[in-house]
Amino acid sequence: MTVNRDSRLALGMVLGLFLACAAFGEDQILVKKDGIKITGEITKEGDNYKVKTRAGEVVVPAKDVDRIDPTPRGVYGKKAAELKPDSANVAQKRYELAQWAFEQGLFNEAMEQVKLLEQAQWGGEGSFYATVGPKLKEKIESAIGGRTPDNGGTPAATQGVGNTPKTGGEVVHDFTKELLTPEQISRIRLEELTKEDKDVRVEFKPNTLKGFMKKLAGRDGYDEKTFQKMNDFEKLWFMLDAFGGKDRDEVKDAVKINTDPKFMVEFRKIWPLIRSNCASANCHGGSGSDIKGGFYLYSGGGNIERELYTNFIILRGFNKGARMIDVQQPEKSLLLCYSLPRDKTDMKHPFANQKEINAGGATVSPIEKPFLCDSKDSVNYKKISEWMSSLQLLMRVDYNLDSWAPWGVEKRFFQLKVSVREILGETRPAGK
Repeated sequence: MTVNRDSRLALGMVLGLFLACAAFGEDQILVKKDGIKITGEITKEGDNYKVKTRAGEVVVPAKDVDRIDPTPRGVYGKKAAELKPDSANVAQKRYELAQWAFEQGLFNEAMEQVKLLEQAQWGGEGSFYATVGPKLKEKIESAIGGRTPDNGGTPAATQGVGNTPKTGGEVVHDFTKELLTPEQISRIRLEELTKEDKDVRVEFKPNTLKGFMKKLAGRDGYDEKTFQKMNDFEKLWFMLDAFGGKDRDEVKDAVKINTDPKFMVEFRKIWPLIRSNCASANCHGGSGSDIKGGFYLYSGGGNIERELYTNFIILRGFNKGARMIDVQQPEKSLLLCYSLPRDKTDMKHPFANQKEINAGGATVSPIEKPFLCDSKDSVNYKKISEWMSSLQLLMRVDYNLDSWAPWGVEKRFFQLKVSVREILGETRPAGK
């Protein structure tokens, strides 16, 4: 496609306008030419755009950028500012804006407009909005409070199969109930530690080291004076190497890892790519009202650390004939296979409208999702593959999560244990 000088100038003016907004710390959406969207503070540096997301920074070459859009919250602010309280149709506009904000997940903003509409007596006695306005307010209150309108205020997370009560076809869910706890996160950090993680902050429970030192006494390679001079990471690594069985488990239970090892430092860098492609409302993220493929990723619930570790474990454990993350053979990972165009992989991501295709046959045109990597030689593909290869083998780790199950992921597709079939290298086609 040929782009003339005027088109380039127009595009530059639009990008410049949006980047001017970003200078004030406002999030925007960078849309790549391949359809991938990345949300965050955007700045232009040379031939690249830098997107500062909640999970890390992403660099995108300017030549790959199609446009920069405002976020739904930015659009809301503009629409709200344009509303004139004394206009004849202000009730209609407030209701429409509240409804739009609710659909975008901007519950507080939606409530703001509904309250203004309520203060104006819903547009007058007998008005259409006097009927529909209170109903919309009730829906918004339900979403904010984590309850359904007709359940007496009972928290949504305590009701129904998978903690997902439905009202009017919508799922109201308190996502924070299933996020991993700080204690569980510490255990994951511990299991993924490598010798390169010397800078992580290790904390032992009070009065536990003396007991371990007594057990170490007399073992080959142990010298008490040398051990005492070690930092906490070195002491931990020494004991994990020296102990086995029950003693090793006691060491794990007595320690807390307070900062991210390298595996999570790197995951924070690639998560924005995965999030924009896999965890959007149109794919495997969003409000949770439509779980696609028995698979769900958290995106934007509030606690970024808990979300990241929960998503990591979901990706680690998801196994639908092939694993989402295959450490031994990254090229066979669903995450990488599904990131490629359908003509460049044997394991193809189902079409975005697969259910409609199954129901309607040839009468339904397939919708292909945007792909994250254009080929196995792409930077993104290599970055994700290298990160996978750095992870510990599942057969060597024990995250101590046997009683935990992620919400939105079918139990039959979630396995943190490795089967004999996998150890022997046998796999089945994805989805079988």
